[in-house]
Amino acid sequence: MSKTGIISFNKNNTMFVPDKVTIPFVCGDGIGPLLVKKVRSVLDQLVNSVYHNERQIIWHELLCGEQAAMKYDGDWFPQETVSELEKHKIGLIGPITSPIGHGFRSLNIALRHEMRLFASQTRVQSYNGKYPIKCTIIRDNSEDLPLGIEWAANSDEANDVANFLSDELGVNKLNDFENIAFAVKSTSQKASTRLAELAINCALTNQHQRITVVHQANKLPYTEGAFLEWFKDLAMTKFGFKEEGALLQNHTITINFMSLERFTHYAIHSPELIDIVVACNHVGDIIEDLLLSLADSNKLMNLSNRNETTALFEMRHGPMPHIQNTNQINPTSALNAAVDLLQYIGWHPVAEQLEAAIVKANEHHLKSGLPFDSLKFDSYFKEALRS
Repeated sequence: MSKTGIISFNKNNTMFVPDKVTIPFVCGDGIGPLLVKKVRSVLDQLVNSVYHNERQIIWHELLCGEQAAMKYDGDWFPQETVSELEKHKIGLIGPITSPIGHGFRSLNIALRHEMRLFASQTRVQSYNGKYPIKCTIIRDNSEDLPLGIEWAANSDEANDVANFLSDELGVNKLNDFENIAFAVKSTSQKASTRLAELAINCALTNQHQRITVVHQANKLPYTEGAFLEWFKDLAMTKFGFKEEGALLQNHTITINFMSLERFTHYAIHSPELIDIVVACNHVGDIIEDLLLSLADSNKLMNLSNRNETTALFEMRHGPMPHIQNTNQINPTSALNAAVDLLQYIGWHPVAEQLEAAIVKANEHHLKSGLPFDSLKFDSYFKEALRS
């Protein structure tokens, strides 16, 4: 295999990473260019320090958002960017401004849908020492309520749905079929099994020992309940898990299943026992908000969006142009995106050094008791890297 080039996969979806690998990046808008520049510089130094020129990231810039609009005659979302990301199968993505009135809720979300990235993965960690958690949330990204398939009250579509439910299906649970809005919750076998496979492979690759599948099957047996059964079936037939009471077990991993209500209690009282959490889109969204709030790290963590052979690594905050020329720019989310990227390509020694420095710098900042100052944080971070 060539020592220089792009990421590739064989027919079994095994990833091959060249020693000198090309990785695209999108700076984004607002504070994005500064953060992405900082991340690239840190990674270049760390990779060289660990691998001594035997490995290298060759950066490849792509455009999306305001910068793309300037170059591509008003095209905020150029197909060239999507094609290059699909070709290289990886990308570091800064926060992107979405044009008003162009049909995009978010260009970052548009990228995920265009590239069919069906899973969202978020690491959760607390730096304040008050909430002992370090876990990964993996949720579906392709269906369920967050897709926004809904109809406004009194619209023709909502009235058609109401009439169909009442006249054709005999539904009589609703209080009133007039002045009512509807939203669609969908759960498919395809989406459920591919999410289960990705989560189990993630646990195996990164030596996790526990997977907690969170659901609302107690309230929605035909959607959430189906997700649960498809997950169990995939784990047993493809990975050889065996049922042991209410758990699934193989030689290294335990899978347990919790209702959302029970998991909420578990998250508050036993966060140190949470490892990998898996859920459908809507429940996963609730879990992300819950754990990130408990950890007080919503804008410090990152997220990655992926399918079987492609992954994009992003920050959890927007462009924030109002702090663009201030000393309030916190690079933690961007640096955490880099940690996930390094883990994904298997460069674990670099990822471990970077993650340890992020933790030390944030702990130092919090112990100081002072308002956030990017210059002071940079000095903490550099000191942590040297140590």
